[in-house]
Amino acid sequence: MLNFEEIEKLLESRGLALSGPLAKHDGDRKSVYAFVEISRNKDGHQKPSNLQLNKISAELEDQGIEIHYILNDVSGQDLASGLRATLLNAFPDHIRNAFLALDKKSAVVWIVPKASSVREEMEQVTLRAKTYLENAEFELDEVRLTIDEKLPTRTAILSELRIAAPASLDVLIKRLTAKGFTAPPEDYVNRHLDALRKSDKVVRSKSGEYCLTASALKVLGTIKRRSSPDIIRFLDLARRGSVK
Repeated sequence: MLNFEEIEKLLESRGLALSGPLAKHDGDRKSVYAFVEISRNKDGHQKPSNLQLNKISAELEDQGIEIHYILNDVSGQDLASGLRATLLNAFPDHIRNAFLALDKKSAVVWIVPKASSVREEMEQVTLRAKTYLENAEFELDEVRLTIDEKLPTRTAILSELRIAAPASLDVLIKRLTAKGFTAPPEDYVNRHLDALRKSDKVVRSKSGEYCLTASALKVLGTIKRRSSPDIIRFLDLARRGSVK
């Protein structure tokens, strides 16, 4: 069987850049963690790709080695991007997306499941997330499934922004939480806002505040009664001192 030095040489010969030494997986020498650097091109495509990583995994499996990748995104992305890449690579049939909420040196990981079978994999998901975060000197506090929580939908984010705009990410999260939603991680709301910007529903000012576009207002429509969002917005602006 290959030793760690031979495994490292094989990985590097296949074009992988290692960001740290190999580590045993639960004390089992046949099962190891590899900390691999990844980057992204201008279109956001990962390099090395999951296809390339899976081919290397299969090659090592033929030699009796089970490898687990911890992917470190070095393309200027944040910690959440590396975690997302790590979990999507490891659990492609179970996880659709992952988000990260940080508080000092502790972290909560949010999982968007692709199938209910993810519950059967939660122990392994937690272990993989824990290893990734420990490598970045963070402690995993909890792994939570989005389907078990009342997180704001994209429409809920738009509706609240309609009343609160212009609003920063911080303000938007506080307002959504005050409306009874589970406090969402910044990463979660950020990605929704990015998608809304790309679909011309939201614009972001230089000061970092968000507003709706005419396109978004058309989608949301109007209600001609006392509970109209436009009336609620006017009252909200008055309360904030923006209307005199």
